[in-house]
Amino acid sequence: MSLFNSNIIKEHFYELIIIAALIVLFFFTKLIIGRLTKKLSINKSLSKTLNFLFIVLVIELAKNKMVFSPFLTKLLSFTEVSLIFLIFYNLIVKIYIEDFLIKHKKKYIKHILIDIVKLIILIIFVLSILRIVFNIDIITILTPSAILTAIIGLSMKDTIGNLISGLIIQIEKPFDVGDWIKVDDQTGEVVEINWRYTKLKTLDNVYLIIPNNTISSGNLLNFNKPEKSLRILLGIGVSYDTPPAKLKQVVSKVLENCIYVDKSKGINIYLKNYNDFSIDYDIAFWIKEYKFLRDAKDEIYSSLWYEFKMANIEIPFPIRTIINKDTSEEKPEEVDKDTINILSQIPIFESISTTILANIVRFSFINQYAEGSVIVKEGDSGDTMYIVLEGTLEVSKSGKKISELSKGAMFGEMSLLTGEKRSATVTAITDCRLLEITKPVFKVFLHNTSLYRNIEKLIEERSKKLKEFDNNDKKLDTQSTQSLLDKFKNIFNI
Repeated sequence: MSLFNSNIIKEHFYELIIIAALIVLFFFTKLIIGRLTKKLSINKSLSKTLNFLFIVLVIELAKNKMVFSPFLTKLLSFTEVSLIFLIFYNLIVKIYIEDFLIKHKKKYIKHILIDIVKLIILIIFVLSILRIVFNIDIITILTPSAILTAIIGLSMKDTIGNLISGLIIQIEKPFDVGDWIKVDDQTGEVVEINWRYTKLKTLDNVYLIIPNNTISSGNLLNFNKPEKSLRILLGIGVSYDTPPAKLKQVVSKVLENCIYVDKSKGINIYLKNYNDFSIDYDIAFWIKEYKFLRDAKDEIYSSLWYEFKMANIEIPFPIRTIINKDTSEEKPEEVDKDTINILSQIPIFESISTTILANIVRFSFINQYAEGSVIVKEGDSGDTMYIVLEGTLEVSKSGKKISELSKGAMFGEMSLLTGEKRSATVTAITDCRLLEITKPVFKVFLHNTSLYRNIEKLIEERSKKLKEFDNNDKKLDTQSTQSLLDKFKNIFNI
């Protein structure tokens, strides 16, 4: 047995030496080319391609100059074809598509197209191996393979259907990555398109995997084509006591002040019908993108509630109960006069009518805080401001106490007006009662000229304090004031 093994080794010793030499040569050239590419900053994919090309040239040279056994000839042919396949793969996929088009040119290439190129290269490789290495006539294997293809097609019809649908989607391009689409009752932003499925991300940041076959056979709605802006239709019903002209005026004001509405596209308000308990209207407007739909509806509906309260427009309950109301006895909700008095003495609310101050209090929140409660924290985001009605609070920055606040003091206004983060931490030293004014409430009253002027004065005074603190020149002070005013106007869409 040992003699037989010894004879085999002697017989194939020459071939084993050549195989070993090729392996050593491969790693040696890989090492040399690797060092050169690092030194010359050459792309890694190009380095691999050069390495493969060098080995192919060596094999081709050896086949022309030397005589090998049939086994080694087939092995060398297989190696040569494999390396040529890798060369074309690197040149087309790695260097041209991934490095040049995607990384350098910053072009988006769909995964499915890259997969098609890979599949074509793989098919050519397999057919080349069969023809060159094993001398198999390709035509002779195509006939029996048709039966096998039919069997596979029946067993994998859903998968194949998804693949074909994916290809059709890539050709017809009914949507692209980044588009907002609706498939039957599923809506989301397209984040990925591949052979088998399309991935959507909903407004709730939930990923949906929808098979391509479902998309092709279902109802598809693209919110981004032919343009990103989207026309929205909202319905609302109001009391029969409200004149249509008054309703349209109030709604138009709300839409004009909404940052999500595209005013250039126009705003339309239609009287839809006379319902049993209300007059119904359709509000038609355009938003800039579908992704703003939820925020736009929230801001519009919230602002309408406040504006309707201000204009005495009633949103009736959907009931048919007949109620005899004595309107002469109805009185508006009472507001504490002391709270209004405190508000009127704060500089930002100077020269504001008592009626408006009463409405600000009526629409805001009066909150109780226990001793030790943290009202706002340094570095946090916020869109509310506070007025101290009762109690004492401590203002601290970086853990150090800098001042105290008592009845009539105001804090948090810069976060509300400019969107900046809280500049200090405010903690209740005693039990406190605070008036909390939110951004939607504040926005309702910005049409008041006196309030707007007071805000400008407040921002100017804060800028001067920043100048004194930073010890900067007058020019920087002007820039700081303008910057804060720009933030304020941007936040409130002025």
